[in-house]
Amino acid sequence: MADNNTMKRLNAELIGLKSSIASLTYATDDIEGHLYWANACRHFKQALQISTNIGMADPHRRGQAHKARNTASKDGILSYVVASRNHIDHPEDEGKDDILGGTHKGSKFSVGNGLIEIGAGWSFDFTNVQIEDREMNGRISVSDDGNTVTLSGQVSGTFEMGGFYPSAIMTMSKEVIAAPLDQKTHRPLSGIEILRYAFTWLRIQVEILAPGVSPNSLSWPTDTAKNHKTPKIHYIM
Repeated sequence: MADNNTMKRLNAELIGLKSSIASLTYATDDIEGHLYWANACRHFKQALQISTNIGMADPHRRGQAHKARNTASKDGILSYVVASRNHIDHPEDEGKDDILGGTHKGSKFSVGNGLIEIGAGWSFDFTNVQIEDREMNGRISVSDDGNTVTLSGQVSGTFEMGGFYPSAIMTMSKEVIAAPLDQKTHRPLSGIEILRYAFTWLRIQVEILAPGVSPNSLSWPTDTAKNHKTPKIHYIM
């Protein structure tokens, strides 16, 4: 069992991670997005390090701690978050200025993997348009608030959530790592989507390696639901 000071540090890092995630959902520009993203990456890395150190000190949990560290270094999304933390802490390294940060984007409906992007309050008409070996005829409309997408006719696409999208990073060994993509649609993942994956995985590891952590520290921040919800999609044939 870890000492009280170590557990307090772990709880503090997890609460800091939750706070950074919640703040990221309210970011309005690139600067705010990068600030909260950087904070979240730092807290994730620290919480991972503390929890695995606790596990390594316990013979019964040492194997799981090794497994967690190995997964964090090999999983594409987890390793990106960890490498982002290192990247952010050493921005003075040569070559990093060109790929530091990310972009804050508005919600939009994307057709043809970004070939056509339709934002809130806009619509697009298709007449015999050939996209990815498919002919499209109809209309796609996005409501003014961005919460409803209406598809009429023979059209299709994917909704891309608004928010901060982190960019490529450079590791300490000068390796450039591209930002993670959705495995099914191959679209970029937002910072919130990346952190939800990382937070969910970390929560499981902490519950195993450091039992006794406050349940509140391990709950996904509820504030994210207000500014990060999937829109309703209406189909009209």
